[in-house]
Amino acid sequence: MTMLSSVSSSSNTQNLQAALNTGTKAQESSQDRFLTLLVAQMQNQNPLNPMDNAQMTSQLAQINTVQGINSLNDTVKGLGAQFAALQSLQSAALVGKNVLVPGDSATLAGGNMNFGYELPMDVDAVKIDVLDASGNVVRSFTPQDRAMTSAGVHGMSWDGKTTDGRTAPEGEYRLRVSSTTAGREASNTALTGQRVAGVTADANGVQLLLANGNRTAYTGVKAVF
Repeated sequence: MTMLSSVSSSSNTQNLQAALNTGTKAQESSQDRFLTLLVAQMQNQNPLNPMDNAQMTSQLAQINTVQGINSLNDTVKGLGAQFAALQSLQSAALVGKNVLVPGDSATLAGGNMNFGYELPMDVDAVKIDVLDASGNVVRSFTPQDRAMTSAGVHGMSWDGKTTDGRTAPEGEYRLRVSSTTAGREASNTALTGQRVAGVTADANGVQLLLANGNRTAYTGVKAVF
């Protein structure tokens, strides 16, 4: 009479579980490992305590879960590649256009400078100072329209006229945005208006090359005008 090994079902179940938990292996490898261990477990099970249907169903469900996760990972990778390709196409359409992106400096050229700010919440008041290279305030803006103090992105432009009516020289100017609500400082983000000169892609994703020589992430664009 052939004697059967008395290797316990629980021991084989632990080995099987460890194999299933690797997670990073290919789906085919997981399936092969699962089937090999399952057959070994059935061959060496204790005849006095054989694997019941519930154990079999549970382990089959586990391998199906692993397969499902692997399939989901493949799907997500595919969607990620498609999304990156879509971003590249969309960003290429921005070349030659002006965008608002985070930045605290803007360029006055041809009697115009585009800039803006973003508010995460409604505020009571907003003030924007335009400063020259020496840190002097050459022009200030305090929007009175309530729409300009509401949460969201707001664009503005400056014609280069200083507070005393003179024409400011062309070049780079710094932006200082302050906002208050209920007498307290409120969060805001200064935005610079820049022309998109080109597009590139690297490990950080799609990048826009700006006319001022800087670059910014495509996802950082707040508005196009």
